[in-house]
Amino acid sequence: MPIKATAHFVGRAWITPTDPVVAGQLGTWTVTYEVGAYGYDERARLKIAWRFASDWGTPQFKDPHGRNYTTVRLETTCATAVADLAVEPRGQVRPWFKTLVVAVADGSLSPGDRIHVTIGDTSGGGGGSRAQTFRERKCEWRIFVDPFGTELYTTLAASPLLDVVGGDRAYVNTGTKTEADAFLKFGYDRGPWTFYADAQLRWARFHYEGDQELGAVSWSIFNPKLGVRRGFGGAFWRRQHLHESSGKPKVLLRLVDRVVLHRAARDRIIGPGGAGRQREAESSERRTPYRRHLADADHNRRIG
Repeated sequence: MPIKATAHFVGRAWITPTDPVVAGQLGTWTVTYEVGAYGYDERARLKIAWRFASDWGTPQFKDPHGRNYTTVRLETTCATAVADLAVEPRGQVRPWFKTLVVAVADGSLSPGDRIHVTIGDTSGGGGGSRAQTFRERKCEWRIFVDPFGTELYTTLAASPLLDVVGGDRAYVNTGTKTEADAFLKFGYDRGPWTFYADAQLRWARFHYEGDQELGAVSWSIFNPKLGVRRGFGGAFWRRQHLHESSGKPKVLLRLVDRVVLHRAARDRIIGPGGAGRQREAESSERRTPYRRHLADADHNRRIG
């Protein structure tokens, strides 16, 4: 039978203070849960959850002098009841992954009893809890309660909300960028050989001026290149059959560079056929480099 999820039965929660929070600031916040008519059994649990995208400081319980120190206090008629705190990184379903868990042992709580969780407790000399570093209107601290210890949680109808706002401007700076680049290219032909060289130089500098001295950053790139290549001269006439719309073949003589034709023919032969055909084709090309191209007009049409 489902339980009644109204505040009268499962309880209610609130947060203090409720003032707007400056993103990234240190502070102290207390979440108070008041037990409803169902009571709060031994080993029952309460979860305070944040969205997984929030970077609010992770509560810790061991170092009173450190940031994000968190404590719990019971306000109850049960003298033996004690509370324990824990953090569960994936304590609820998305997006409420980040959870702070309060468990009660050695006793139970009665309707009207209260649990006070202080996040960013400074009583031991700590600096407080660091708020999330981005603005968010109505940042919700969702409260899940399991009053019977069955691991079946009910979401409180009204969870605590805080407005996270931007703070005052810390400083104003103006950035400037200066850059220069140059490119030099050289080439020289001697017979079948071509000698070439090029170089690229680029320089940039970033400088900031204003309230905060950030200094300057500069960098440069030098990219040289030097090389030589050999050209392959010579050409020949190739015969090719072209079919016109009348269906009569027409012979066309084309002047084709030898290297280009040789490469096209070899690629056509070895394309999908594997390494064995590649070796055979290369060997055949070496023995009779271009004779087969002139003799086989149909082959020339396929590779043209």
